[in-house]
Amino acid sequence: WDKDTAAAIQGKTEFTATYSEAATKYDVTFKYLDAEGVWQTTEAAQVAYGEKATVPSIEETVVTEKITYSFTGWDKDTAAAIQGKTEFTATYSEVATEVQKDPDDPTNTDDPTNTDDPTNTDNPVTPDDPTQNENTEVNPAQNRGVYICIGSKNIDWTNGSTIGGKFTFKRTEDDQLTFSMFEGISCGGDKLVNGQHYTATAGSVNIEIKPEYLATLAVGEHIFTITFKDGDPVSVSVNVKPEQSTSNNDNKTDAKTDAKTDDKTEQSNNPTTADSMPQICFILMLVMIASSTAVLYRKRRREEA
Repeated sequence: WDKDTAAAIQGKTEFTATYSEAATKYDVTFKYLDAEGVWQTTEAAQVAYGEKATVPSIEETVVTEKITYSFTGWDKDTAAAIQGKTEFTATYSEVATEVQKDPDDPTNTDDPTNTDDPTNTDNPVTPDDPTQNENTEVNPAQNRGVYICIGSKNIDWTNGSTIGGKFTFKRTEDDQLTFSMFEGISCGGDKLVNGQHYTATAGSVNIEIKPEYLATLAVGEHIFTITFKDGDPVSVSVNVKPEQSTSNNDNKTDAKTDAKTDDKTEQSNNPTTADSMPQICFILMLVMIASSTAVLYRKRRREEA
């Protein structure tokens, strides 16, 4: 307290509590790919409100058996002040990993000189060899992914909302490849810009179309096409609805105005009640006084006559 509470009171006194202050701290984590291409999350660090997070050092390039990832940045501004619990997710560009083949490897089917490999399709066809199949075809669909939308593919969004349109997509097999195979989003033939019009985060791949972009669209249904590098695109729709708050308030105002008008009309049509009785009594009293005065006047005239 600001005064000694143990001291004797000698007059009007007010005690005021005093406090020490410390900024609230929040958990901050970073999600990234390790050298093996596996997603990792850092241990939560306590960062005070308004302070900046300490960015960890991660692999700039991660090479896996199929994909080579190049770090492009974080999904949120790491220089911004922390205002709550935050997780930063690393973003990557991806290219197919080039496999270096050993020409001395007898299993290398790319070597046309390897005549010992019966699977080498670059060998000339021997008519007498019944095992040589000239019509062998490779099905390109065998290595393609199949992608689906988890949850509703058709959502409503109301103008004025601060929450964007959210969708999640996954690969039916090898779901860990979904985020790396995600290519982009388009709407009405226009390609959306990652970070400006939408955000994409891993796990499978979570898409949020920003409310600022949705607010630029006309009222009605809009089709968004999500494309992947190794599979068919998936289409979802957002039905943009007009902002409701203003019209609702107008309706309420009109209803109140109508109610007041009805009340006035009803009052004008109602007959006179006890509220007008004093005026009626006053008029009757004047009439009675006038009548009495006239009677007395006539009586006096008769007496004088």
